This record gives sequence, structure tokens and C-alpha cells, in this order.
Amino acid sequence: MSSTYDLNVTQGSKVDITFTLTDSGGNPIDLTGYFVSGAIRSKYSDTDALVILSPSIILPNKVHLNITSSITVSLPIGIAVYDIERFKTPYDVQKVISGKVLIHPEATI
Repeated sequence: MSSTYDLNVTQGSKVDITFTLTDSGGNPIDLTGYFVSGAIRSKYSDTDALVILSPSIILPNKVHLNITSSITVSLPIGIAVYDIERFKTPYDVQKVISGKVLIHPEATI
């Protein structure tokens, strides 16, 4: 059920994106009663996250993600991975979106 969306991040720039979640048939995924969380890691098998994400649900099928420039400035240049999961309990977790994070250097300092 997870959708894939790659993020392009420039060090020192803000990331502000809203995802509209739908199933494979294009029907909205209802997030009513759910919580969301996520992380960026260098690779999925890493135990430590580069960033713990704090996405928020803004409508029944929309997730908003905001990463401040003070966080992106310290991300390593390269390709990382991320995912966002929905859950009601710690035993009811489902990945709803994932992808690569393409981290670009900042030209202007």
C-alpha cells in the first residue's frame, strides 16, 4: 500500500511538502484516528536516523512534512532513504510513503 516519492533536498533549504495519500485504485486513504511518524536514514538497515521526521495529518488523507533549514544544513551530501508510517497502536503500523532523499550541496553560503 506504500506510495513512493523521492525528495530533493538542498543543504540549508527548508522542505515543505504535503502528500495526498491514495490506494492503488486512486481512492483516498482515510487517516482518521491514526498518527504518523517517519525518519530519514543513510540506508534502511541503519539503526540511527539522520533525522526523525514529525509529519502531521492535515486532512483525512493528507500528510504534511516540514523540515527546517537548520536540520537540512547538516545532512550529508548523497542519497539517503525515508519513510512515513501510520499507526493507531505500536502493533498496528503501516508504511504509507517512502523513497529516496537526494541531498544536494548548497552553492551559496
